[in-house]
Amino acid sequence: MSLQIIYGRSGCGKTQYIFNEISKNIDNGRKKYIITPEQFSFSAEKELLRSLEDEEQNSAVINAEVLTFARMAHRVSSEVGGSNKTVLSNCGKSMLIYSILSNKKNNLKFLGKSDENIDLTMSAIADMVMTQITELKKHGVTLENLKTLMEQVGENDLYLENKLQDIYTVYSKFQEKIVNNYVDENDALTILENQLDATDMFKNTEIYIDEFVGFTKQEYAIIAKLLKQASKVTITVTSNSMEKTDEASNDIFFSNKETIEKILRIAKETKTAVEEPVFLEKIYRFKSKELNHIERNLYNFPYKKYDGSVENLS
Repeated sequence: MSLQIIYGRSGCGKTQYIFNEISKNIDNGRKKYIITPEQFSFSAEKELLRSLEDEEQNSAVINAEVLTFARMAHRVSSEVGGSNKTVLSNCGKSMLIYSILSNKKNNLKFLGKSDENIDLTMSAIADMVMTQITELKKHGVTLENLKTLMEQVGENDLYLENKLQDIYTVYSKFQEKIVNNYVDENDALTILENQLDATDMFKNTEIYIDEFVGFTKQEYAIIAKLLKQASKVTITVTSNSMEKTDEASNDIFFSNKETIEKILRIAKETKTAVEEPVFLEKIYRFKSKELNHIERNLYNFPYKKYDGSVENLS
């Protein structure tokens, strides 16, 4: 079991590096999985086929596969034997939350307190609450956490307490409504974390995690499980270094460096060997000096002024 970080600025070829590694090691007997965000999965599949384009490697393409965390959850659930409950889509969740808000509006202290355009307002609030519940689940915030926070806030901040109380009321009723009949799609990764111990699907495999700008608490928990099972996990991170040396306001890569810190902490907790990180310095994506300058200085502080003649931008 080992972990390797591939890092570098935007356009330095991190994705290309991992596909080159896959191509080079495709016949080493270990299955390879590339995990990307949903929006990058199609382009990753195209790149995988392109990197294995010669005839000999095409015969080994079955040894490599592109997954998302959601696809992984479905695959593992199908193998392990998941719940027969219906997955509740965003549309279904919105309708359920709207119903809860309508029935509970007299008990809510903060949400829905508008007398004008009540239907439109309630619909907008339902969308807002659905987004809030999604974020709470992604980051592992439970009803017990909310209750504890409400007790800590108390009367010191009545405005915040009322908001928390309303979210708790709707969230708890939402969970009560779905517990016996439905599965919230945002619970899929929590279920996946629990089911990974019951499958050998990722044992002795090579896993490449690419194109993420950060991870949720659910995803970090899954990465921890994969580190225990896979032969090697490689993760790409966009950053100019691995060390946090500046304040967040002065470092555009600050959050990415925090991601690296968390990944290394998980590796330590899971007793995973950390291989020498790979730093890719040369920028390939930007073909002109002007674009290279913008990549290095936009949102950076302090920035440097471009003193050359501008010929490629207008």
